[in-house]
Amino acid sequence: MVEQRFFIDPDATGRLRLDFYSDTPDIAPTTENGQAVAVPYGFLNGEVTFAAPWPWDYSWAGWDHGPTWTTLISSNHRPWERLVVVADPRPIETGCQQGPAAADAEALARTIRSDPDLEATSPVAVRVAGIEALRMDVVAATGASVCGVAGTPQVVTETGLDHGERMRLYLLDLPEGLSARILAIAIVAHDGRFERVLEAAAPIVDSFEFRTR
Repeated sequence: MVEQRFFIDPDATGRLRLDFYSDTPDIAPTTENGQAVAVPYGFLNGEVTFAAPWPWDYSWAGWDHGPTWTTLISSNHRPWERLVVVADPRPIETGCQQGPAAADAEALARTIRSDPDLEATSPVAVRVAGIEALRMDVVAATGASVCGVAGTPQVVTETGLDHGERMRLYLLDLPEGLSARILAIAIVAHDGRFERVLEAAAPIVDSFEFRTR
């Protein structure tokens, strides 16, 4: 059995943070035919579902999940590598104030790119769960405002990144009939680990499904 616990650890800026830790992080806790079993997750009362294999695990920290967002963290020695899902995200303006709700994913991408606290690439058209989406990479600009419990620059509500981190952000317009209009999927990691974390998170992004009632 894998023992799992939380512990307090200073991050690169010297602040304290609550981290996830496994005594045997190189061993998946549940396997089938030698492969890590993907754990199913439901979101928005089952309207959005996805599956996450080890080393991704649900974050039990109190500040990084709620009715409209949820967070997975890597339990493989690097708990600050994370995947965040947010329904109807709002942009965060300079001064940490929420901006107005965007009309669609394209409008939200434009707002993010125009934010002086952020540096974002041009959106690229991709598909998530068979529907059109926008993909962009985001980093914090020098001197960016810091907000929230974690005290980091914020990209959209409940989704931030610190200096030295990079975010792969997917924005998509949800199908009609769901309780939210826009979904954000954010994958965050330090620059040196970014490509490997994207590779590890790819099966999660590929597993998303949307179910209208």
